[in-house]
Amino acid sequence: MLKTARNGGVPLERLRVRLIDVELFAGAEGERMERQLTLLPALIVPIRGEGELELDAGSLRLVRDRAYPVRPDSTFGLLSDRGGELAAAILHFEATIESGKEQLPLAALPAAHLIEMLFEGKDELNVPVKGRLAHLCRSIYENWRSEDGLKRWRAELDMNELIYSLLSAERVGSKASTESALERSKAFMEERFHEDLSIERLASIAKLSPKYYVDAFKKTYGVSAIDTLTNIRMNRAKKLMLHSGLRMKEVAHQVGFADEFYFSRRFKKFAGMSPTAYMKSRSKRIVVYGSSSIIGYMLALGIIPYAAPLHPKWTKLYIERYGADIPVHLDAFRQNHRRMANIEQLVGTKPELIVCANETEDWERQRLAKIAPVFLLPSEETGWESVLLALAARLDAEAEARQWILDYERKAEERCFLVRTGTLGPGRNVLQIRLVKDRLYLDCSSTFHDVMVKGLGFTSLHPYMPSDHGRPITLEELGRLDADWAFMLIRKESETLERWRTLRESSDWQALPVVRDNRLRLLPSDPWREYSPIAIERCLEMAFTMIVE
Repeated sequence: MLKTARNGGVPLERLRVRLIDVELFAGAEGERMERQLTLLPALIVPIRGEGELELDAGSLRLVRDRAYPVRPDSTFGLLSDRGGELAAAILHFEATIESGKEQLPLAALPAAHLIEMLFEGKDELNVPVKGRLAHLCRSIYENWRSEDGLKRWRAELDMNELIYSLLSAERVGSKASTESALERSKAFMEERFHEDLSIERLASIAKLSPKYYVDAFKKTYGVSAIDTLTNIRMNRAKKLMLHSGLRMKEVAHQVGFADEFYFSRRFKKFAGMSPTAYMKSRSKRIVVYGSSSIIGYMLALGIIPYAAPLHPKWTKLYIERYGADIPVHLDAFRQNHRRMANIEQLVGTKPELIVCANETEDWERQRLAKIAPVFLLPSEETGWESVLLALAARLDAEAEARQWILDYERKAEERCFLVRTGTLGPGRNVLQIRLVKDRLYLDCSSTFHDVMVKGLGFTSLHPYMPSDHGRPITLEELGRLDADWAFMLIRKESETLERWRTLRESSDWQALPVVRDNRLRLLPSDPWREYSPIAIERCLEMAFTMIVE
């Protein structure tokens, strides 16, 4: 009788793997591949160099001869080390279980998620034969790019061979000795942060020389050991300030600072505000519900929300800078895709106020009103300034709102003067282009209009109309437009990214005047797809820098 082989509950003799696409990321020193959304599972395989894989749940160090699963309906990005380059294969695939005449996707099975089932929940997989994975990935990439059907079939076979190698290999049980030593020192920091921790002491814990320890720590984690220790201390200080009732001097001592004034200076550098201002910003339990852009209004008023929708792709800045300060993280996947779960998460948090976007549906407002009073923001069509002032009036922070607007207008006026005097570019006409799947759109979003037209004084060749989602445009039409600068947003999902790879290599694209003359700039979705005071300020600086460069 045939014995059924299983891996995480998957009957492997009926497993079918189909290659969907393969990409090759080649990043120079410190280069980043922006996060993209993948609807299908993927495998990331480092081929050369070192770097990091950024996932929804955190980041992983990429090590050669290992593969890293990416779960479907999640986001990922890549970052090459500052000390060298990174080359990595990105393999998108589909897996099914063959059952009679039907094929059932693994994701539909009443069990754990596909990757958890197939790879038993492991974040990294190892093949003991050195260079085996890199060799297979190169073969898959080369054959998949061929127009020869036989070679593309060879790529499919190699993909199945790669999956087989991963499933059959034994997992390496321990990390490299240096990496383990560094982890020991990090754990020591987290336990003994209140003590006087010098580089020499940390290096001795790792059993490394101080010089080697400093270099290895920075190369491995991308941040110095001292900065890591400071982050641990400051995050602990935040908790003490909010929940312990200790005086500032006592807080400083408990996190390893003998001088409370030195602690205060270091805290302001770390958090962007003094300890006193930080505690004031946290004095109210204000919840942000729905649109994560509301966070950008709250922060402009100097208020950190008690709960807010956060996600490493759609709210990268907010989660990195303020994630530790926001006690309740709501799910921001696809901008409030999981609304019912977010509402349930707020039950029991006892907020003072829930701030919602204008488009919040009636059923959501009714459920939220049972938790706390609800404040509905004005429509964004009235402009971010009006929305900010309305929120400020509700939160008794009108002075802060007026000062923020005044500071922004002064900054925009300075940038606009340089553009107006002609020192930064060949002209004044601008275009915003969006690529979604296989279609190009001419657009002028609220953020683009407020930054480029109102802020920097350019003229948009596509008129601004609230709630306008742009109009389709062909390459031929695009070439006839007399734009001095073009700015392009590309949706970060696999189908659009594949179209972009084909488009940018085409002769028609390269013949466009703005492309040929290097007057086209790519815009990151964060912050350009957000409309808030913080996003507008970030976009102003970003656009100005892009034109200068």
